[in-house]
Amino acid sequence: MKRVEDKEPMVPAFLKYLDLISSALASKKGKLLDVGAATGFFVRLAENAGFSGMGIEISDHAASQGRSKGLKIQTGTLSSVAGTFDCITMLDLIEHVPNPRAEITKAAELLREGGVLVINTPDAGSMFARVMGKRWHLICPPEHLYYFNRRNMKRLLEEA
Repeated sequence: MKRVEDKEPMVPAFLKYLDLISSALASKKGKLLDVGAATGFFVRLAENAGFSGMGIEISDHAASQGRSKGLKIQTGTLSSVAGTFDCITMLDLIEHVPNPRAEITKAAELLREGGVLVINTPDAGSMFARVMGKRWHLICPPEHLYYFNRRNMKRLLEEA
């Protein structure tokens, strides 16, 4: 399991995501759900930025660690979440789930009008991925079940 310290290099990117989310939301802040929250590193940053943060995490061990730090992290999957949210994040998650379309559809159901869905995933269409081909370091089955590029991600989002 990754340690919390392993996420420290991601702080600048995570803070940029939170700024972009605030800019996109009319309320500037609100309820944020992090799907695949692990121990709650991003949830904590969101709360520090003024969001009401919570997470959902499939690993009870990781979710328990987050809860022990006072974070709202439920054990389960997105399908077990109820309520509405201003923002739902799926950071390095969508490539791991068995049914990405179902995840996005459920997220859309949980988003309030004007809400924001944030997805980041490795770009299989990037120049580096194309140059490396089968040697691209992010081709790692069975961990990554799906590979997305801008075109197929856009189509998935439009269809869902």
